[in-house]
Amino acid sequence: ERGKDEKAPKPHELFVDIGAASQEDVETRGLRVGTPAVYVDRVEELTPQRLIGRALDNRLGGYVIAQVLKAYAQESFRPARLVALNSVQEEIGGHGAQMAAYRLDPDVALVIDVTHATDSPGIKESQHGTVALGGGPTITHGTVNHPAVVKRLMEVAALDDLALQHESSSRYSGTDTDVIFKTKTGIPSALISVPMRYMHSTIETVDVADIDGATRLMAGFVHSLRPGDAFQAVTLL
Repeated sequence: ERGKDEKAPKPHELFVDIGAASQEDVETRGLRVGTPAVYVDRVEELTPQRLIGRALDNRLGGYVIAQVLKAYAQESFRPARLVALNSVQEEIGGHGAQMAAYRLDPDVALVIDVTHATDSPGIKESQHGTVALGGGPTITHGTVNHPAVVKRLMEVAALDDLALQHESSSRYSGTDTDVIFKTKTGIPSALISVPMRYMHSTIETVDVADIDGATRLMAGFVHSLRPGDAFQAVTLL
């Protein structure tokens, strides 16, 4: 934990020492203005059940949707056209997801992302709710999440005896769901999240059971689809 007199450096206060002695030396190494610099990209086992590394948000999302596609390809009955999207620029406005959703215009959309695990120091339950690492994936209720899609996810989880955690959102979710649900005339959407400690750091930490749970939940949802399924909210009179 930082002391009260310490602060994180601003981007313009950082520098990278590559051992070069001149501009020519830099160029011989194939570097130029705009060359990205990143931490070691290796993911390691913190314990047999937990993974740690940089950019697990949202590389693990790509893994999950690939596994869902694999499971669906092995099904003998495939009533729906399943499209997997690993989109760009989610952190700065969901631009990739917005363009793809407009072009594809799906009947229903599931979004996979990560969420703050609140069982570690520095993350307040009063702000983010109660989410435990290893407690299963979360589904989010409210705002951009269509209640009928959320209801189906809960039914799938109950049928497969999957551990499930619940979150609520107010004005927005902070994920691609925010732009997908309002595309064209509206796309029934729901957010599934994998709990994560130390989000947006080089030591992001996740539990393998939560990743597996998210994969099974999404695959189970796809398996539950039938021709003519329409996700409409029930109006209570």
